[in-house]
Amino acid sequence: MNRFLEQREALQKQIRSLQEAVQQKDAAQATREEQLLQELQESRAGERRCRDAVQLLQAEVSELHLRLRSSEDRAEALATQRQQASGAHRTAQCQLDRLLLAVHRMVRDSSHLVTRSSEEGHVVGLTASQARDDPAELTVDTVEAALQDLWQHLEHSQKDLNDARKKIQALKLQLSTTQAQRDYLCACNQELQKQLAERQEAIERAERKNSLETALREEATARKEEAMTLHQEVACLQSKLESTEKERKDVLGQSTEQGLQQVDTLVARYRHGCLWWGLPWLPVLLLFHPSTLRPLLRASAFVAPKDKIFYGFLKAWLGEGLLLSGGQRWARHRRLLTPAFHGDVLRNYLGIFNQSTRMLLAKWEAAAAAAGGGPVELEVLQPLSLLTLDTLQKCILSHESHCQERPSKYLQAILELSSLVVRHQLWPLLHPWWLYSLSSDSRRFAHACATVHAFTANVVQRRHRALASLGHQAWLDGHQGHSMDFINLLLLTKDKNGHTLSDEDIAAEADTFMFEGHDTMASGLAWLFYNLASHPEHQERCRQEVQQLLAGKDTADIECACPQGGLSQLPFTTMCIKESLRLHPPVTAVSRRCTEDIPLRDGRVIPKGVICLMSIYGTHHNPDLWPKPKVFNPLRFSPENSKGRSPSSFIPFSAEPRNCIGQSFAMAEMKVVVALTLARFVLRRDAARPPPRRKPELILRAEDGIWLLLEPLVGLA
Repeated sequence: MNRFLEQREALQKQIRSLQEAVQQKDAAQATREEQLLQELQESRAGERRCRDAVQLLQAEVSELHLRLRSSEDRAEALATQRQQASGAHRTAQCQLDRLLLAVHRMVRDSSHLVTRSSEEGHVVGLTASQARDDPAELTVDTVEAALQDLWQHLEHSQKDLNDARKKIQALKLQLSTTQAQRDYLCACNQELQKQLAERQEAIERAERKNSLETALREEATARKEEAMTLHQEVACLQSKLESTEKERKDVLGQSTEQGLQQVDTLVARYRHGCLWWGLPWLPVLLLFHPSTLRPLLRASAFVAPKDKIFYGFLKAWLGEGLLLSGGQRWARHRRLLTPAFHGDVLRNYLGIFNQSTRMLLAKWEAAAAAAGGGPVELEVLQPLSLLTLDTLQKCILSHESHCQERPSKYLQAILELSSLVVRHQLWPLLHPWWLYSLSSDSRRFAHACATVHAFTANVVQRRHRALASLGHQAWLDGHQGHSMDFINLLLLTKDKNGHTLSDEDIAAEADTFMFEGHDTMASGLAWLFYNLASHPEHQERCRQEVQQLLAGKDTADIECACPQGGLSQLPFTTMCIKESLRLHPPVTAVSRRCTEDIPLRDGRVIPKGVICLMSIYGTHHNPDLWPKPKVFNPLRFSPENSKGRSPSSFIPFSAEPRNCIGQSFAMAEMKVVVALTLARFVLRRDAARPPPRRKPELILRAEDGIWLLLEPLVGLA
């Protein structure tokens, strides 16, 4: 559960960081759009101001043109007036010249008349009518008057001429000023035209910028759509995460106590089985009754191979071992491996079981002594897991790992692989290997696989070279009287045709048994300790059996068989082990996918291709098979109560031809460990602690471990 919460928190953290990145990107894009919009508005405002200035200058130029045209018209009128004044002046000048000529003549004639009058003694008078009718008869006064008039007219003409000249001069000055203004305005117009061209170029740049902004907006819109799609994908991921969490809490019970409780509900309602849709296109048939389980259990590996969806995550680690192989390969390996778990071979392992268990009990005794010799509260699942790992290392590989004393890279790699496989199963989105290969878990998985494979391959190759150098018979003669481990037995195994297993096959089988053996046995032992601690009366009866078995012996070791008794002399302890495996099966379910239709006894048919999940937990808690299934009652497995019960009702190690090949090994180790533990300790539950919450992953664990009070027996006197 903690790992799932960490995974969910990691995903939510990624989602939050992704949302923050999208928000920052949206904010930056919005800021950029506002800046571009402001620049565009400023550019358009400058363009409008420039156009207004150009229009104003064009109006001024038009007005100056009108004023220039008016000045030219006035200049032409003044020129005409000047010409007229010049003509009048010339006319007056001509008249003046004629008058002067007339005066001259008159003066001359007057002088002549005066001379004659003087001579003749009389004056000739001229009348006014004669003066008017004949200029020659004009008087001096008349001439003076006429001259005076002409002079005044001449002065007026001269004055008009001067005025006209002044006006013409002023007009010329005004015309030159107007021309200068016109030249200035033309220069301004050219400058404005230049500015207008520059502004037009700026406008074109702005338009190009605007088009670029449009493209940017379109890109921003596309990015927003991508962000929306990303938000939708995030929401979809969250929805899938929630649905995955719900599924894990649903009938499959992959990680929580609620999941197993849901299985209890389904079993109480559907006693034989039911259909569950893992996905809208993925039906899963849940089975929890011998009538539906037996046809699948009896089917061969060709007809009912293991489903790759549930087991495919292990292939990169375990290869083509018994757990994952099928068909002819599985049948051949099963025949070759069966002798490795014969009773005579198991007797050779009992010493290892005793040795590893004594090492664990010594640590617990030291912890109790440090606590004052009284009860000490300990978590038992983790140390039991190290115990079973130590045992398997010695039995399978003859390797002293000292894992109960110091850490080992090989064992750390196995633990990490188990954790990573569970994480991979719980993340449906990462089920495709090409997508999983992009994650950090994939790199950790590959590194841990390399560590495990390198260690196993090194052991197998070293043993293979030793066997090849000595020869088959010489090697056997050299090991007479000595126990042989699993690797040695596999190296010497041959089929009826004389074929042996390859190094890769042996390494795959070794990795498979290391994986299948240590966690399942540790889980079974931890829940057995818990059940015995919860029922002191059953624990005491088991202890009496053990004490009776060890009474009168020089050693405290548990032996398989001897005249005084052995593992076979622990019947009630065996019943307690079986009842604990029924109540808390280490493996809660196994899956198959049939290659052909499987008929049931009632006439119904399991279609080929459908995933069949054989619920071991559901079968063990089926009220039709086990009355009061949640009660720990070892007497269910007494000889009288077991009569008539279907073998498929109790399947902690599966059943029929494909049962667990190492179940005898597991039962023997569990008997030795529980017997030696009960001979030294009393197991009790801490009343202050609530019952552990079950956590079904690859095996059945507890969310916060299994905590018990261990009290040394020597302190009870």
